[in-house]
Amino acid sequence: MAWQDRHYNQDGYHGGGGRLVGGRPGMRGWSMTKWLIVITVAVFFIDGFSARIMGQSAFSAHGGLMTDWGHFSVATALHKFQIWRFISFQFLHAGLFHILFNMMILFYLGARIEAYLGSRRYLAFYLISGIGGAMLYVILWGLWMLTGKPNVPFLLPGDVSTPLVGASAGIYGVLIACAIIAPNDRIHLLFPPISLTLRALATVLILIAVFMVMVNGDNAGGEAAHLGGALMGYLLIKNVARLNWVERFPARGINLDGLRQTHTRRKKERMHKREAQLDAQVDRILKKVHEQGMHCLTDGEKRTLQQGTKRRKDEV
Repeated sequence: MAWQDRHYNQDGYHGGGGRLVGGRPGMRGWSMTKWLIVITVAVFFIDGFSARIMGQSAFSAHGGLMTDWGHFSVATALHKFQIWRFISFQFLHAGLFHILFNMMILFYLGARIEAYLGSRRYLAFYLISGIGGAMLYVILWGLWMLTGKPNVPFLLPGDVSTPLVGASAGIYGVLIACAIIAPNDRIHLLFPPISLTLRALATVLILIAVFMVMVNGDNAGGEAAHLGGALMGYLLIKNVARLNWVERFPARGINLDGLRQTHTRRKKERMHKREAQLDAQVDRILKKVHEQGMHCLTDGEKRTLQQGTKRRKDEV
């Protein structure tokens, strides 16, 4: 059975209880996965252009203003208590290949978990998985600080200001969730050009991350965040009810038809108000003409009278 035919991928499915629920789609039918991709790509380009303005190479690992304000590090998120960085770092990337790889995986896998959980629980799942990545990063770094020994397996040596960016932690949570709810579904990789089950793909990527953290290899901190995101994703998908708290918040989707109707109504109200004001001025001027004659009108009053006369003719 293909994943598209599974019960959790049908329109309106709300996971956890195995029930179908109604609901209108988001902005012109956009899914939460598409919104996450669009926002992440927009942040990437804004960050790149700001880097260029600051005299750095656009879209490089150095980043721009968004990276400065949003990257995660022990120094910023914990020492300075800038807790928003537990989320903001998930929308930042260190280069074109970095964001391209992450968004491709999110595009192919995110819709499956969104269909299984529902949009709001899926958003919470994704962001909390990302937070789990940052938390494991901090834990392994903190354990290294306590030992005071370099090159301890599975511990992360590094400076408190070392930045962490990327959506990979949340995406690893999505990957693990896919491997649990649809382990035998297959995905075709572009490089290498092979086909793997989701369970096999998740196993390979997790083993690579474990090995890189164990040997303190290149990007060990990033791989630790991958493991943290995968672990949090596993815990959440196994306990979906833990995400039900987001359903208590009222839906505040954007209704374009409602916005257009409101805009049209307010435009008509403003037009009627201007017409009423013009009619009142015309009545005052006509009364003045009746009492004092046309020669007593100012140039402005004559123009107002002409405008009122023209509007009356247009209405006829």
